[in-house]
Amino acid sequence: MSMPNTPTAMQVELRMAAPADSEAVARLAALDEQRELEWPVLMALVEGEPVAALSMYDGRSVADPFVLTRDIVSLLRLRAEHLSAAASAPRRRRLRLRPATA
Repeated sequence: MSMPNTPTAMQVELRMAAPADSEAVARLAALDEQRELEWPVLMALVEGEPVAALSMYDGRSVADPFVLTRDIVSLLRLRAEHLSAAASAPRRRRLRLRPATA
């Protein structure tokens, strides 16, 4: 038995936008009545459709106003923080074990 007011699960994908996504990012900016984003851009897709995007350059976001995206934009911001932290973290050197000399 299905509950009538139970929210359905959505498949949300977060990924870096590629040059082929530039039209989709521009469309989101136009729908949101905002200027286009500076690249690189992190995108959110729901069921394969772009619904929000965030500039990794300046943190601005745009979203489809006809889709509930507040939580999705929050996910984009969190992922952008993770990516920025990983990029700025110093790389650890791997220790190479050398055979003992006699």
